[in-house]
Amino acid sequence: MRLLARLDASGDGWVRLFTPTAPTPLAGVWVELHACVPPPDAPLASPDQCSELAVFGGSGGAAEASGWMVSAAYAFGHGVHALCPTGTCSPVASDGALLTELSVAVPRLERRTVVCLTGGALFPAAAGARAVEVGRSCTPALGRAEGNASRRARGVAFVKTYKTGSSTLGSLLHRYADARGLDVAVNAKALRGSRSLERWLRKGTMPKPNECLFEFHRFQPCGRAWTEAQEAAGLPPKPLQLVVDHSRWQPLDELLEERRRGGGGGGVEAAACRSFVRRMRDVKGVARALFLQEEAATELRHCVDATAAAQRGRALKAPLAYREAVPEGLLLTAMRWPVGRFMSALEQFSLPQQTGVPCRRTRAARGGACFGQTCERDFHFSWVCLNTSVPRQGMLAAFVRCLFHKASAAKRREAMLADLAATRAAAPPPSAAAAAAMSQLVAQLEAARGGGGGGGRGWRAARPAACGSRARREMPPTFRFAQESVAHTLGFPAEPRPRADTFGRMAERRDFGALAFAWLGALARSVDLVVLAEHFDQSLLLLGREAAMPHQQLVYLSQKRRKTTPPPGGGGGGGGSGGGGESPAAAAAVSPARLANVSAWPSAADLARPEAAWLWPHELDAALRGNWLDSLAYMYFNATLWRRIDAAWPGADGRADFARELAAFRTLRAEVKAKCAECDAEGAARCVAAARARPSGVTPHLCWTLRQDTRSWSEHFFMRTALRFDAVAAMRGGDAAQDGAVRGRAASGMRSGNVQWWRCGNHRAVSESCRVIPNRPGSVARYSAWDCLCSWQ
Repeated sequence: MRLLARLDASGDGWVRLFTPTAPTPLAGVWVELHACVPPPDAPLASPDQCSELAVFGGSGGAAEASGWMVSAAYAFGHGVHALCPTGTCSPVASDGALLTELSVAVPRLERRTVVCLTGGALFPAAAGARAVEVGRSCTPALGRAEGNASRRARGVAFVKTYKTGSSTLGSLLHRYADARGLDVAVNAKALRGSRSLERWLRKGTMPKPNECLFEFHRFQPCGRAWTEAQEAAGLPPKPLQLVVDHSRWQPLDELLEERRRGGGGGGVEAAACRSFVRRMRDVKGVARALFLQEEAATELRHCVDATAAAQRGRALKAPLAYREAVPEGLLLTAMRWPVGRFMSALEQFSLPQQTGVPCRRTRAARGGACFGQTCERDFHFSWVCLNTSVPRQGMLAAFVRCLFHKASAAKRREAMLADLAATRAAAPPPSAAAAAAMSQLVAQLEAARGGGGGGGRGWRAARPAACGSRARREMPPTFRFAQESVAHTLGFPAEPRPRADTFGRMAERRDFGALAFAWLGALARSVDLVVLAEHFDQSLLLLGREAAMPHQQLVYLSQKRRKTTPPPGGGGGGGGSGGGGESPAAAAAVSPARLANVSAWPSAADLARPEAAWLWPHELDAALRGNWLDSLAYMYFNATLWRRIDAAWPGADGRADFARELAAFRTLRAEVKAKCAECDAEGAARCVAAARARPSGVTPHLCWTLRQDTRSWSEHFFMRTALRFDAVAAMRGGDAAQDGAVRGRAASGMRSGNVQWWRCGNHRAVSESCRVIPNRPGSVARYSAWDCLCSWQ
């Protein structure tokens, strides 16, 4: 094999690997790379003059084209693996072509620095062929080459919305940026404090990667200021190319101004909008009915498209700020079935324990590390306690019944009777026991309606089992993160609450409906792609088309995924359904695909316990109506996703191609997930050894990159930014500049805002602690640049 190494004008390191010219096709490769400084009179350095080359990932070339995954093996050292997890990748023809381009940090920045391929193996594709050992070769590390990477990747700005699978997508995008050396706006709140870093900070508010997020929230574009700061330091400007923002846009007051000026761009004036609003009135509050009407979705689409067309040419400040920061980039966001998102938000923000929803243990007030506004103790309580003692759907039922949609006994009784009538009309009873339980419950409710005795009085006097005595009368402050969260995040300009039924406001108040359609139109024309959690894989394939990302770079491992299986015995504390399963409405709360089955028969055990915390259809409707802005957005962008997929894969042949791509992608993801589980079980050291012995073995580092959250990636990219500026300053200023920076004179490097971006002194070697690979199964190791490369100097 041969290689070419360079440091580009912006300070990013790159190594290009080329396959050998030989007749044998390859099925996989692993190589070890080092940076060495040979003595003045010797062509090659001795091993003690070499350091592992920190490799962040690879992309492009024949490896990417053939379906291989490229990653550093462990802690950005110990090798680079190009592997085929499924074992079915098309083998790379060994014709001397570019294998892959690696994003690296060159650890020694002297003019004699060379990058060496010091070992490895080539795996021939022929069945039964033995691995071929790679010989040593070196190349000078060319400095200050003009231009950036050999090919430009498309940048991305991603606005995260609460509880929509956005952490998983954010991790995928960070991995995309890592392999391509993209500049990233990091989350300042996620960075750990460091005394060695703090002395390099000074007061200031000039833009830098971890301030851009705050600027966006004020509609202040920071991309130009960021590049100007680099020019002021004498460096070639490099724009931000990835922004993953977990906060919210300020309200889009331009839409209110437009309404006041008598415009509005469609609104309820459009014929399709008027027709859709009439449908909302006709369903008489049964919100789920709209999602089952294809005509309603079509009318909403025509309404929003007409509104967006009428708005065209009018700029919105928030999208402009992102687009200016990420030139020619994609602007993404994510959405999820509103009831499922609402349920997850209730868990996330401690609402159950604040409002008395029953749980078997009491949440401790303190303890656990906190990162930003998220604490380990909160997550442990929500994910472990609630999911083992109160099924998630039962928690949602209790919350809606006891706090969110309180109703008098008479109104609740009528809603229950209506639900039961719809169930009887939908299908015959599944069993004699279910029919008897239904008849008995209907008789009780009708007796209570007429003021009769016996069971009627008993039912009317019973307190709902899930409504604890600690339940508050008013919503806690954290409820703002739960209801209409997507609308809040994406800048709806008016208050969608108080808890008044937004569905009613949409149907009856013309001004509110017009504003809602104007907001949807603004999103439709401003956001390039909306990823839907329920169709995550399909959304990723569309993203891959837009950003030229192959399947292997779209692979993900789900983050923050909650357990949905009810506990044995139906739960405790009034949370179980009594039947050991979920009601039809509870199933639809998790998946909109099961919405048509809401009126199916509940179990006989559920019907015998009407006040247990199993979800009734009218309670599902209450959650939909209370999140009606989110519901409208989901209706529209769900239809838009499938429209765009049909356009990207047109016709019958296109649909067949898309189905094959989706199946292949899911097979690849399942294989990587299984192999990462095996890697965890056998331990990092054995996993690395196994990966070196076969062309389909994953590495611990690859699995690590698939699992990292916003905090981990923020630290990692803060370090990468320092390395980039550090490298340029060192090549420009030589040893004197390095010595001056280390002594505290801050003579070199780059200053942006309150950070002097000088970190590593005279080398960037992998730290000793990260060279030791733990051998025990399930061991947790540190792999990030923040932990494994040099400390702040």
